Amino acid sequence: MTPTRPSLGRHKILQVRSMPRVLSFVLTTFFCVCTANANDAGENLFLLHCATCHMPAAIGLSGLAPPLLASRGSAVAKSAATDHGRSYLVKVLSFGLVGPITVSGERYSGLMPNFAKLSDSELASIANHLILTLNADVLPAGFAAYREAEFAEVRGKNLQPLDVFKLRRKLESIIPGATATTRSPP
Repeated sequence: MTPTRPSLGRHKILQVRSMPRVLSFVLTTFFCVCTANANDAGENLFLLHCATCHMPAAIGLSGLAPPLLASRGSAVAKSAATDHGRSYLVKVLSFGLVGPITVSGERYSGLMPNFAKLSDSELASIANHLILTLNADVLPAGFAAYREAEFAEVRGKNLQPLDVFKLRRKLESIIPGATATTRSPP
């Protein structure tokens, strides 16, 4: 008796449909590793840890990861100029984020992992690259760079990505327009 091969059924369709995202992930990761600039630690860290989803130029990936540029509708720099928004970005990088959000009318449903494995100094470098380099044109005069002490302060809080999502909603109620539109997770 010859054994029969199990049918992949709908799983085969899922594999074919997910190939463009897998290919995008592999090529982006390869690009990031090959082009990292040794002169800018924040840029290198962004390319290695963030660009896979948010893309090297921080333009985002449709439906998965929102853009991080003010010119693309992101409010990350605007909110970082406030105490609550500044603290929110520290927590997003430290603990991750889960929950659907909308930026410039587009819905994003990705899961941002935490980067607790990175040092406080590395996290501050990523935040500074994102805000001071990629969004410098929208910052108020006198904006202070992120410090590693800000990340050290939250490290022991043990927040979950859903907790950070709730903080995002609270930030929107305190500072209208400080973040993109947020919806409750399903």
